[in-house]
Amino acid sequence: MKLLSVISTRPELIKMAPIIKETLKRKIDHVFITTGQHYDYQLFQGFVHTLGLPAPNEDLEVGSGSQAFQTSISLLKLEEVIKRHNPDAVMAEGDTNSVLSAALAAQKLLIPFVHIEAGLRSFDRTMPEEVNRVLSDHCSELLAAPSAASKKNLLLERIPEEKIAITGNPIVDVFFEHIKKADSSEVVQNIKFKDFCLLTLHRKENVDDVEKLKIMISILGKIKYNIVFPIHPRTKTIAIQNNLLAKLTALKNVQIIEPQQYFDFLKLEKESKCILTDSGGITEEALMLGKPCLVLRNNTERPEVLSNICHLTGINEQRILSSIEKVMTEKPPKYENQIGSPGVSKRTLDFISAAYDAGNLKIKPSNFFEKPYY
Repeated sequence: MKLLSVISTRPELIKMAPIIKETLKRKIDHVFITTGQHYDYQLFQGFVHTLGLPAPNEDLEVGSGSQAFQTSISLLKLEEVIKRHNPDAVMAEGDTNSVLSAALAAQKLLIPFVHIEAGLRSFDRTMPEEVNRVLSDHCSELLAAPSAASKKNLLLERIPEEKIAITGNPIVDVFFEHIKKADSSEVVQNIKFKDFCLLTLHRKENVDDVEKLKIMISILGKIKYNIVFPIHPRTKTIAIQNNLLAKLTALKNVQIIEPQQYFDFLKLEKESKCILTDSGGITEEALMLGKPCLVLRNNTERPEVLSNICHLTGINEQRILSSIEKVMTEKPPKYENQIGSPGVSKRTLDFISAAYDAGNLKIKPSNFFEKPYY
């Protein structure tokens, strides 16, 4: 069996790392392709090294651009790559433009597409990620769902049950492999605050909307707790372009630092008192640590993370200030981890291998005389 993985952003890389390692362990022929959607060293290449992965076989160097640019150029280049390598299946994780491009390219070439972390739904079509994940799921021959809720979403969209397996959330394998290594990180020595909350902010709906970014900076100034902010290159660029970086750096309770490598960031999560983020994966890591978390979004495709220690706030001053006060001053409630158990990479490869061995890892033409599933 030959598999080709398209992994182009830091979150995808983190979650696909144990799956790639499992392919190596099983001596499966594997090709690692990146479109270069994340091309900053701190956001991608550095993570390849930190996570102990082989370098990509090919970097398509698509880079930045509009949604249409990234999707279309990635589609054109991936079509050539997939044809050249001729894998038995193409794998991708998540909901980025690169994932949709990989799904479309594979489908057009009649190469089975395997979607890792399938079935997530925010039910908000204003999010480009929602469109990406829905379309990718419907281009898939195999769908590795992280939970029963995500499987239910797929079934409600009339995707055949035999194409779906609940394999679990891949972040679990990554977390338990690396959390002890994070203890050796010295990143906190560069933090000027003894106690701090950790902030990440990068989503299009939060940082491309300059007015919303201004509101968030204003809110940060009203929070009475110290904030450590590893600033995403996208967020930093937009802040500079709109003369907002100076306002951020002027806040005495905020320390801006560069994006961190995985072990260092895990250490910051572990040492923080609370996490504020618009990242789905960081929300999951926060809950595995039992860390209070504010989700800076108006909705989430991961409803299982919402709990008595995780609050959905959006970029709303009243909700953020009241929620952070609650988690910082009240006794932490009892929390039971709902993210899942280790062994996700093994279950995922077992699912793919079983389909391949049974001769089902293929796109089959429909029979007009049989009732189509849709």
